[in-house]
Amino acid sequence: MYRHLNRFNFTVLLTGTWLVVPDLARACSTCFGAPDDPAVIGIKVAMFSMLGVTGTVLGGFASFFIHLHRKSNALLAASAKSV
Repeated sequence: MYRHLNRFNFTVLLTGTWLVVPDLARACSTCFGAPDDPAVIGIKVAMFSMLGVTGTVLGGFASFFIHLHRKSNALLAASAKSV
């Protein structure tokens, strides 16, 4: 029960701080209002690069499992013909 109250008190304190000092909750000028800033362009390029690497790795895993599935089906078909 006390743990729940501590979490509640922390939430109230955090919300109160946000209401008293709203500048802490605002985004920086680069993220908020400068879409042509070099930092924003760099972040976009980095984001798409990471998505490309992640997609390539996941595609490799998927193709490997498809290869294993086809190989197991071929072995099952070969063993069914030999019996």
